[in-house]
Amino acid sequence: MRDYDMEEGARSAILVLLGLVVLPIFLINIGVNLLGYRTLPQALEISLALQQMIPWIAVFGGMGAFLVFVASSLPQRSMVRLGLGLAFVAVQIVLLYAVLLLTDLSHALAVNGLSLPMDVIFILGAVLLGFRIVRPLGELAEAGRKVVPQAQARNAGVREDFRLRHGTFTKGVNSAQLALATFVVVPIIILLVLDAMINAKILGGVVLPLSVGEYLTILLGLGLPAAWCAFFIGFYPSGSVSRALFGVAVSGLAAIWVISLTSGGRMTVNHSMGLMQISYTGIIVVIVIATLAWIGYFVLDMYLNRAEYLRNGRRTPNEERRKSMRELERAKEKAARRKRKSG
Repeated sequence: MRDYDMEEGARSAILVLLGLVVLPIFLINIGVNLLGYRTLPQALEISLALQQMIPWIAVFGGMGAFLVFVASSLPQRSMVRLGLGLAFVAVQIVLLYAVLLLTDLSHALAVNGLSLPMDVIFILGAVLLGFRIVRPLGELAEAGRKVVPQAQARNAGVREDFRLRHGTFTKGVNSAQLALATFVVVPIIILLVLDAMINAKILGGVVLPLSVGEYLTILLGLGLPAAWCAFFIGFYPSGSVSRALFGVAVSGLAAIWVISLTSGGRMTVNHSMGLMQISYTGIIVVIVIATLAWIGYFVLDMYLNRAEYLRNGRRTPNEERRKSMRELERAKEKAARRKRKSG
C-alpha cells in the first residue's frame, strides 16, 4: 500500500460527490419546491421531469466518485489510473445523456412553449467533457518525463521559457477546459435558450441585435483561440514570459469577445409604441476595462515570480514530487512525535 495515496483519493472523491451528486440534487429539490407552489399542469410536468433526474444523478455520480477515488489513490504511472480516468469521463457523458435525453424535460419545457434542442446541448456538453480525455493521458506522459538540469534551464535565454518540457499538461487541460466552457459552450447554450424564449414570446419583445449564426461565428471565432491560449496559461508556470504572453492574448480576445457579443452595449425591444433602443454601454465599458486589467495581472505575476521561477530551473514540481514531499513531511512528523514520546 506504499504507492497508494488514500488521502488524495478521498479528497478527490468528495469533490466529485459534491459537484455531481450533492449540488445537483440540492438544486433540483429547490426547483421542485418552487414549482410546488404552482398548480398548473405545466409546472407539474417540469417538476416530475426534474425528479426523474435524481436516480440517474445518484447512480452515475456515485459511480464517478468511486472511479475518481481509486484513480487518484494510484500513482500517476499506473495504467490502471489511466483506464479509470478515461472511464470517469465516459460516466460523465452518459450521465449528461441520461439527464437531458432520457427524462421528460424536453417535453415538459415544450408544453410551456419553450422548445430547446436538447440533442445539440448534449453534444456541446459531451465535447466539453470529452476534452478531459487528454488529461489522464497527459498525467501518464508527465510521470515519465525527465527532469531538466537546473543549471541548463537557468542559464538559457527567454526562448527557454517556451519549451514544452517546462510545462504541466494537466494544468493546461484544466485551464483550456474552463476557457472553452466560458467562451464557447456555456454562451452557446445560453444563446439557444434566449432564442427559444424569444420565439416563444416569453421575453416580451426583446430582439437580438445579431442573428444566431452571427453569434455562433463570434463565439467560435474568438472563443476557440481564447481556449487555445488559455491552455498555455495553465501549462506554463508563474514567472515565465510564455505564460504572461498567452495571458495577455486571452485578455485581449476576451475584451473583443465581450464587445462583439453585446454589440457595444445596445439592445432593441419591440415595445407597444414601436421599437425602442436600450443602451448599456457604460456597463460594457466597465466590464471591458476589468477584462483588460488582467493584462496587468499577468505582467505583474511574471515580474514577482520571475526570480523564483529561474531559481527552480524553470520547472514546477509534478504530482509525483509533491507526493514524495508530503510523504517526507509525514515521516518527519511521525519521527518527531516518537522522539517526544520516548523523551
